[in-house]
Amino acid sequence: MGKMLLLSPPLYCERHLRRSFQPPLNLLYLYAYLRAKNLEVELFEADSIEDAVEEILEKGADLVGIPLYYASLNNVYSIVEQVRNRNSTIKFVAGGPCLTMEPERMMQEGNFDFGVIGEGEETLYELCEALTKGVAPDDIDGLVCRQNGRIEANTRRKPISNLDELPFLDFTVVDNDYYFDFQEKSGVPKTLFLNSSRGCSFRCSYCCTPVLWPGPVRRYSPQRMVDEIRYQLKIFPEVEFGFCDDSFFQTEVGSKNFLSW
Repeated sequence: MGKMLLLSPPLYCERHLRRSFQPPLNLLYLYAYLRAKNLEVELFEADSIEDAVEEILEKGADLVGIPLYYASLNNVYSIVEQVRNRNSTIKFVAGGPCLTMEPERMMQEGNFDFGVIGEGEETLYELCEALTKGVAPDDIDGLVCRQNGRIEANTRRKPISNLDELPFLDFTVVDNDYYFDFQEKSGVPKTLFLNSSRGCSFRCSYCCTPVLWPGPVRRYSPQRMVDEIRYQLKIFPEVEFGFCDDSFFQTEVGSKNFLSW
């Protein structure tokens, strides 16, 4: 396999829903991990279906990774169909909450080649390695594949136990001026957003987090977070920092949940 493209899809009305306070953190974490493994990968935030299709074809990507949200499904399905009509050799791997919650439905409706259930870094890297070596990815934990005309989900992958081992994010690959401008117009200081943990001890029925990360909350160490903030400040010296954790103030003690402020 040659090049991989991580695509942030348009989420509604052909418009870019990333009109919020932060870029797509999920893709930034995947991008940083794959780059640290010396893979050729790019990240693109699409403003429309047309933008996405042309970027995929122009970049000559061999594998395209797309996160799935219910607000993006029709747009993503259209992107995959249009690309396949013009280049049938490009493979697509889907991830995100929708794929994890409904893998068979998403694979069928979207005509994806692969799907990643749950945490994506290690699974996606192993998929890229298998495709590069020409090895069938049938036994990769966390992966959903098409086998003999059927959709088969492999064993769920164990979550990364030590988040401190993950590389720092590279915010230079997204349009920070766009986000900073939006923040300032909303009366918010220029802010970079990070995660300091993954998961949540609560099991709310309306939330996808218990499905994406069913185990206990995992946290970066305080020193690791300080190190990353210092690293980012060297590149963006005037920014402030926000955190997008599901349970930023939550700690787990025994069988009870506590909030610490």
